[in-house]
Amino acid sequence: MCPGYKNWKGVSNVSTYDLDLETSRRLYEFKESSREFIEYVANLVLDVLTEIDEANGGKNRLV
Repeated sequence: MCPGYKNWKGVSNVSTYDLDLETSRRLYEFKESSREFIEYVANLVLDVLTEIDEANGGKNRLV
């Protein structure tokens, strides 16, 4: 499966986001909720939201 944002409008009107293998492994390596983990996840969420916004024409101006 290809990583990134997918919008399944025709099927069930649901959007999904698939992480790439490197990101998945990095998240799995964290053993506890440390400051490093929180910062990593926060940056990851911002990246995902930015990609989704770009895919929808930048309506929310997150870029």
